[in-house]
Amino acid sequence: MSSPSFSRPVMFLWRLSIASVWVYQGLWHKVIALDGRHREIMKQALGTTYGGAACVALGLFECLLGLAVLLNIRPMPVAWIQIGLLAGMNSAGLLTAAKDIPDPGAMLTMNFAFAMAIWTQGKVSQQRLHE
Repeated sequence: MSSPSFSRPVMFLWRLSIASVWVYQGLWHKVIALDGRHREIMKQALGTTYGGAACVALGLFECLLGLAVLLNIRPMPVAWIQIGLLAGMNSAGLLTAAKDIPDPGAMLTMNFAFAMAIWTQGKVSQQRLHE
């Protein structure tokens, strides 16, 4: 089956939009500004000894994901890694720190939409690589 016809600029903007979410959430909230809410959730999940460092490590990993998306590196494997990370972070947050998540329903709804954008972008990009 052939992939939908999207121009190169549209494909780039699609990847840029996904990458920017990862870089913003990772670099800003977990590395530079060290958002207290993110750090507290990590500390509740992993303990005070490892929570802070794990938060920074997670932020750096999110930045790498953003870079991989932007550069169109192995689109489907990277898409599955992103979706797995989202599912894991959402599950861990709800299981260990639900009281610190202001609106769990909104978080799940937004991340479902984000996951679908990730999956469809990965699928279309992967198909385009093999045409």
